[in-house]
Amino acid sequence: MKKKILWIFGISIALHLELAIFFSSRFGPHAVVTREIWYYYGLLKGNWHLPILDPTQWIMQIISFFPETLWLLGLKVAASLLSGLTACLIFLLGKKLINSYFGVISAVIYIFMHGPLTISTVNFTHDLVMVPLLLILLLWGKLGIVPLSIILCGILIGSFPVIVGGLILILYFAVNRFKKGKQIFVFVSMLTVLLLARIAFMPQVMELAHNLSQSVRGISILAQLKAGASDLLPISLKDIINRYGLWLVPTGIGFCFALKKREWMSVLICTFALLASTVVGRSLRIVDIGIALLAAHALISINKKKFAYIALIILSCFSLFMCHVFLRPNTTEAEYQILKEVNEVSRPGEKILVTWHDGYMVQALTHLVPTATPERIDLVLPKVYWKSELEAYDLLKKREVDLVFVINRYFGIRNIHPVTGVFDYVGDGSLLYPPGEEGIVTFDQIQNTFLFRLMDDAKRLSRFDLVLEKQDRYTPAWIRIYRLK
Repeated sequence: MKKKILWIFGISIALHLELAIFFSSRFGPHAVVTREIWYYYGLLKGNWHLPILDPTQWIMQIISFFPETLWLLGLKVAASLLSGLTACLIFLLGKKLINSYFGVISAVIYIFMHGPLTISTVNFTHDLVMVPLLLILLLWGKLGIVPLSIILCGILIGSFPVIVGGLILILYFAVNRFKKGKQIFVFVSMLTVLLLARIAFMPQVMELAHNLSQSVRGISILAQLKAGASDLLPISLKDIINRYGLWLVPTGIGFCFALKKREWMSVLICTFALLASTVVGRSLRIVDIGIALLAAHALISINKKKFAYIALIILSCFSLFMCHVFLRPNTTEAEYQILKEVNEVSRPGEKILVTWHDGYMVQALTHLVPTATPERIDLVLPKVYWKSELEAYDLLKKREVDLVFVINRYFGIRNIHPVTGVFDYVGDGSLLYPPGEEGIVTFDQIQNTFLFRLMDDAKRLSRFDLVLEKQDRYTPAWIRIYRLK
């Protein structure tokens, strides 16, 4: 068993290393897959703190012993190691549920799945710690006080996966208390009750989640929902297809085999977490485990292991190919470089206008104060982009803003009608308000806006001086920083 664990861990690490080298060579050494990593970079700087019981805080303490120049690399390495640990724990869970062969197949499927690869390559997220913790709970949890203690622990450290893990254990033991002939009826009944509860109590659940997140981590979920945070929004069928692709075929087949065998752990992880994903999209990170287990059920049902391995290799290669094609940076090398340079042309404590998406990165890399972060989303100030230059200047002065950060992803229009000038807006959702909501629907109207001048007509600006400008070497992104006169 030790050799199998080492092989699984080694394959995971090797795959992450290859993807990280590919990504960094293509997009730059400081480009990252999601902005969330900058939250943890700021955590290392002491900008904020997690609850003392949160294992993520302990990992940050280890990385903080290294020089700051190695922190970003340390976060990336930690993510790869945690993903490898998760694969090993899935192997142990699969071995406990069926046998060692099932465990190996489940772990390899997880390693090559698009979702887990995306959040653990050149990135770091809270769930990289919480998902392994969930698996440990599923491996060794027992009915009674343990699941309730798990749920309480999840509430104290603000971990949605840990809370879900406790609930899955309760459902698992509840189903297994009945005879096999009645278990499917009990499962369908429980799923129906949970679905009806989700429909009936959705507002109350979101308010509870908001209050929990606000008290534990200081994050306003309601504000993030208003801002369109994708991992908090309910998932759609398109999201599921994009995330799992061809893995959905063996998953559907495996679901039937798991039901036939009355192997409820795989079924409950997938269905319950999928139901939770219709409330909070972040729950798909738990669905990943269920998909790996159910797809493994389909592959081990193939009579000859040789054909099972061939199917596994084909699906894994396709998934890996899609990762190489679609893996893109969420923050670019140029953004990192310009935020490092802005410290040389600014004073500590000056305020800079950014969208809430970019607030963490500004806090992590500069001595400036961002106007918004994911924890503190301003729902009024973003309207400044669609005002005239003079109106924007007056409002920013009242807010004591000194600098303005702008990147071309903020602004995007296409399909301009040759006669009416009406256009389609495809800019960054972090601006919160598309121009149409401010009554700006034609190209003539948008040319007079503050954002248009920042991006395409800087020479006409009379109240703002261009301080820094940088074009990314690897992507079409370019960034400007202005100072108010």
